[in-house]
Amino acid sequence: MIKYTSTIILLFFLFLVNAQETITITGQIIDQETQQILPFVSVSVNDETTNAIVMGTITDDNGRFEIKDLKTGKYTVNITYLGFEAVQRKIAFGGLNPIFDLGKIELKPSAEALDEVTIQAKRTTVNSALDKKTFSLDDNVAQSGGSVVDAMKIMPGVACDQDGKVVLRGSEIFFKSSLELGNIFVL
Repeated sequence: MIKYTSTIILLFFLFLVNAQETITITGQIIDQETQQILPFVSVSVNDETTNAIVMGTITDDNGRFEIKDLKTGKYTVNITYLGFEAVQRKIAFGGLNPIFDLGKIELKPSAEALDEVTIQAKRTTVNSALDKKTFSLDDNVAQSGGSVVDAMKIMPGVACDQDGKVVLRGSEIFFKSSLELGNIFVL
């Protein structure tokens, strides 16, 4: 009987020791200026010695996060959010407390000015009418040295069937009704 009792006590002790080897990190992220909660903030836990990411998550709608099942050790918690300065917290876990609450972490808005952005657009359809569409192949690098049929395969609404015939919206195209003018193709 003593043999069974000591075995049960030993197993119970091993269970308690094993339960203390993993920890949970929790916290809430808020804006430093407005004190508003910040949802969907990236939170990663890196090993302090190798700087390798061990685990990560994002905050929920209430700005809260929870990272479970971390082994005891030394970590760096990195908190990043677009438009805010990144925050790092160094933490060493010895396993005495299985839950470590970082509390409310305030992120400071970033005042970084961006350079000007220039947006350029190029039209692929040069001319569009009810009876025809004209496409320019000047800027199409894939078609340099290709044939007219190859150029037609990449146009919207144009496909090739199994026999290699060019099909426009379900109808065959006859090349005598099409005209090639330099780099402009007219249907």
